[in-house]
Amino acid sequence: MEIRPYLMENPVMHYAWGTRGKEAFIPRLLNLSNWDQSEPWAELWMGAHPKAPSHVKTSQGEISLRDFIDAQPEVTLGTRVIKLHGKELPFLMKVLSASEILSIQAHPNKQQAELLHRQDPKHYPDANHKPELAIALDNLNALVGLKDETDLREILKRIPELETLTKAHNNNGLSKKIFETLITLATSSPEKVAATVKKLKHRLESKSVSLSFEEQLFIDVAQKYPEHDVGLLLLFVLEAHIFKSHEGVFIPAGVPHAYIRGNIIECMANSDNVVRAGLTPKFKDTKTLLDIMDYSIKPQIYNPPKTKGTFTYKVPATEFIVHLWKTTRGEVLQLKEVDGPAILLVVEGQITIHWPGSNQMIVRSGNSVFIPAALKDWNIAAHSDCLVFLSSVP
Repeated sequence: MEIRPYLMENPVMHYAWGTRGKEAFIPRLLNLSNWDQSEPWAELWMGAHPKAPSHVKTSQGEISLRDFIDAQPEVTLGTRVIKLHGKELPFLMKVLSASEILSIQAHPNKQQAELLHRQDPKHYPDANHKPELAIALDNLNALVGLKDETDLREILKRIPELETLTKAHNNNGLSKKIFETLITLATSSPEKVAATVKKLKHRLESKSVSLSFEEQLFIDVAQKYPEHDVGLLLLFVLEAHIFKSHEGVFIPAGVPHAYIRGNIIECMANSDNVVRAGLTPKFKDTKTLLDIMDYSIKPQIYNPPKTKGTFTYKVPATEFIVHLWKTTRGEVLQLKEVDGPAILLVVEGQITIHWPGSNQMIVRSGNSVFIPAALKDWNIAAHSDCLVFLSSVP
């Protein structure tokens, strides 16, 4: 195996919530000249997850990144990463492009993931947790974590139907009480959920004054999902965020969330475990969601400077760290802080990767590259103003 960077070919997930037609971000990023305008382009996966591994281009042809790593783990991953995480690439990098809200969900911690995988491998395919980082490429609208009690009291004033259903008043632990009550009603009394949604929908649709963000979101989403879907009411309980370009949020295990709309870079531990509560035709597991909730943890927000330069999203996870480089033409980055396997994605512009022996590779917008751990002393030079993301192991 040559010790050099390897261009990647990456699978695309065409989930129903992905962007279509002229709004489709992923085919434009990949510089595709012709694509199915009616098909949703939801996620681009860059990694070695068994569900959809990337391929790397070698002198012998394309090979699955999983097989590539399996053939020479010491070269591709390095001794340090193998000791920490075994002979698997520990992170999965994605481009996610959402035109409508994703399911309301949370992720299990490591111990919970191992148990769920043993008990129900069909719905929980990985014995691994899934802490994740989302970085906005443009604007990202998202629901992350529970509203604080002050904000939720204001919501109850605007949405008395929610207070009536949950019997929640101005008691301590209001956010937790309402969330848990709604999740429980989803299975014990779906007819009560449906009646509340129907009543609320009728009132808001006949409302003459302008709607709040949550109210308008409810009206929009209620056109698609059945009235007994508790996710329609959870929209009022989760905290709404608007992340501007390159702002990010780290979501640990046990924090409920749903991306609403936007194009993002995602990085996570190498897992596809999702515990869903609503707003999806997929498998929902409300009992497990209550079991894995962690009300003590808050999402971590990142606000990188708007200027050119570098920024590192230092997350509280051992599997990944993400670097952002907004480079100017002619700038050279030495990348001494990157140790171990890495995946580099050029979102805008064009760069050249240089490595020992006077070797170089041109990487254009939309290209991604796997950097094996054994490659040392490499750098990149910008041909123009560039936007580059790199995920590696801290």
